[in-house]
Amino acid sequence: MEESRDVKKANLPLIVLGAIAAVLAIVLAYVWFTNYKLVGQLNEEKEELTQQMISLREDYDTLSSDYDEINAQLDSSREQVNQLIERLKETEARDRAKIRKYEKELGTLRSIMRNYIVQIDSLNTLNKKLTADAAAARRESGQDGLRRRSPSHQPWKGQRNIQKPCAALPSRLPGDHPTRLGS
Repeated sequence: MEESRDVKKANLPLIVLGAIAAVLAIVLAYVWFTNYKLVGQLNEEKEELTQQMISLREDYDTLSSDYDEINAQLDSSREQVNQLIERLKETEARDRAKIRKYEKELGTLRSIMRNYIVQIDSLNTLNKKLTADAAAARRESGQDGLRRRSPSHQPWKGQRNIQKPCAALPSRLPGDHPTRLGS
């Protein structure tokens, strides 16, 4: 019996080490599975973020303006989006901090694009109004010109027919030089 107790005492450390190894294996499997799941989620987030950036790039590509300064700003923003897409593609999915940073940059670029849209819309509205005002001014000045040329229009009251030449006036006034008048 004593032998059996000695064997049990000798095997006790092996049993304890075996139990510790089993617990560590279970914990390691849990950590690995959790990490695998987290990396999968981060890969999905990275893909979704990449698709959003590509969509934003396409939205920027549809924007254009008649104004050189705004077009230059749009080109600059397009380049920023392209660089951000490239940096995101090079980033490992495990780097959650960089992915969050890129999400913030994407939000910033979206708000910049919204501002461009508002600015372009405002300038286009103003341009249409100014074009309409200019056309109205041209029509008005054209009508004024017609009124001045029409025989019925009399700019001064009391003056009768301005269109009739006065027979009493000489064709040249004294002291006029013939070369100045074209005679």
